[in-house]
Amino acid sequence: MVVNRVSWNIALAIVAFVAGCHGSSECVRNLDCNSGTGKACAYRQVWCEKGVCQAQCPQLCKTDVSNVNSCGGDLICTDDGQQMPTGPFCSALAITCTDATQCPLYRPLDDAGAQWQWSCVNGICQYPGLQYVHGEL
Repeated sequence: MVVNRVSWNIALAIVAFVAGCHGSSECVRNLDCNSGTGKACAYRQVWCEKGVCQAQCPQLCKTDVSNVNSCGGDLICTDDGQQMPTGPFCSALAITCTDATQCPLYRPLDDAGAQWQWSCVNGICQYPGLQYVHGEL
């Protein structure tokens, strides 16, 4: 009986610890959230959504064809053709840069079938017609 009570207490402690790690902090903007929020993974993206910090472990990706989004949905592959420590991943957040060569290889076609170039504006990769799911920093 003592073993069962100890096991139950350990299980409750684990549940309480895990529940406390899932983005419960309040925020106004993405910078209000820290990387300790949410799931355990090698790299974690955090953002502010409706006043609450959220987190995800992004999936890895690779851009093989420039006008095909390998991430799908509203996420953008951070693949810039250079070797990254984390590897390219699907991002919902603004992709930072110091120049346009650090911006994604993915370049969607516009309504006329033309491709544009990414630009690095105020440290953020920008592409005509695209918006980041979770906005700016």
